[in-house]
Amino acid sequence: MIDASKIALTGLNAAERRLSVSAHNTANATTPNFTSQRVVQSSVVEGGVRTDVVNVESEGVSLEEEAIEQNLSTYTYKANLKVLKVQQELDQALLDINA
Repeated sequence: MIDASKIALTGLNAAERRLSVSAHNTANATTPNFTSQRVVQSSVVEGGVRTDVVNVESEGVSLEEEAIEQNLSTYTYKANLKVLKVQQELDQALLDINA
């Protein structure tokens, strides 16, 4: 059986890491010779995602792309929180039925 909570937790961690990397890129946007980074996500056989940070080949930081990345990370985080909340409600309903 798939454990939605474990999958959502990996999603929360991935969103946090994406936001952190994007903040790092934004903070260093004016640093000479700075190489920006991106988070690459891949699925895990047991469920959920794995994240790796990679350097981007292009020069400079696109603040527009970073703003999009930060918004996407925020929405992803909220969506995974919702999954955790629904899973908790379903678990509670199951306990109530069995009580």
